[in-house]
Amino acid sequence: MRYPTGDLIEVVDPAFTFEAQLERGKLQITLPAIKALGRAADSVDFADADESGNFLGFKVYARQVNDALMGIKNVRWWELYHVKGSPGKFVFLIIPESTVSNEDAFRAEIRRSLVYMFDEFTAAAQGRAFLVGGTDAIKDERTYLDIMITRPSAYSLIDAEIKKRVKQGRAVGQLKPKRVFVVDDEESLAARTRDKMQA
Repeated sequence: MRYPTGDLIEVVDPAFTFEAQLERGKLQITLPAIKALGRAADSVDFADADESGNFLGFKVYARQVNDALMGIKNVRWWELYHVKGSPGKFVFLIIPESTVSNEDAFRAEIRRSLVYMFDEFTAAAQGRAFLVGGTDAIKDERTYLDIMITRPSAYSLIDAEIKKRVKQGRAVGQLKPKRVFVVDDEESLAARTRDKMQA
């Protein structure tokens, strides 16, 4: 039987073979090896009364972000922060796989991928800039998207959280920490991301 768990996965090896020790001897088992990426149901709504309870009439789902970012070389982990405001903004925190030699180019590649993901979203902005900077952007004093890039060592904090969840006996689908957060203001964002930015 199969149940819709809501987990987002990546098949690492479609035919991963391993041995299991049973009472009657060893058994060779072949199953897909998977990596859990997050939850399909994770979403962020911009709570702005003028925008019908979300941001410019759209919800943003973790699976959309995952599709946009995990295809980029050197992205190991991402988190999305909704900073409340009028209309508020998205802040992405990126933990790279290895040290980023050219942060501007890396940020531009991430931005391009997110612009593509938010194509319909930006059209709904009716001329207001969603991104500031880069050739695809409309210049405006309001910035709806920011990208924070930290060091690879910050992943140790994610790894520690996964190990803590394993010790707690959580199910496989609950081992990955949450990726989507809502914060009240820039000060709350700084407090929430400080450890990862300083790791």
